[in-house]
Amino acid sequence: MPIAGEAGKSEAQLETIRIRAMELRLSGKSYRKIAEALVAEGLTSSCTDMTAHAHVMHEVKRRAKELGEKAHDIRELEVARLDAILDAIWLRVEGGSLDHIETFLKVASRRAKLLGLDAATRHEVKTTDERKSLSDAELHQRTRALLERIEKASGYRDKRLDEKPIEGVIVRDVPSPARLPSIPDKTGQE
Repeated sequence: MPIAGEAGKSEAQLETIRIRAMELRLSGKSYRKIAEALVAEGLTSSCTDMTAHAHVMHEVKRRAKELGEKAHDIRELEVARLDAILDAIWLRVEGGSLDHIETFLKVASRRAKLLGLDAATRHEVKTTDERKSLSDAELHQRTRALLERIEKASGYRDKRLDEKPIEGVIVRDVPSPARLPSIPDKTGQE
């Protein structure tokens, strides 16, 4: 998909821009700083935050695809090596050599893991939802303590700390952390 402002550039030029944008992102630069650096380094005549983001995302997808292909090739090579080991020891395994049987089991186990043949391990986690048994006041107190910890850690004052509990209100749903609003850091960025 063509990126706005990059028309007329060769694929080699775009690859250079994308790799550099990714390097800058990996070093912790914001998209604005990446855009400024790409222009300052003469890689492009103009670049916006959105264009820098598009370059980084393009490179992320390219690398993920490349790694996936490499992982598949490496997996095939490893399975072939394990098969060769199994072939080499098989006669002694059939002959009953305990050392070779033990080696066979280790190699077969590794092969099964590589191929994803092992059944998934089931883990059971039991929890109790104590929120159901909390009174409104207790829930408000816990929420206030959490917000105060967030304030202390981030330096951001949440206006909800100033709210008083409303008596008689039944809280049926407490937002999960994923649904809570993001809190900016000390620089004002989220």
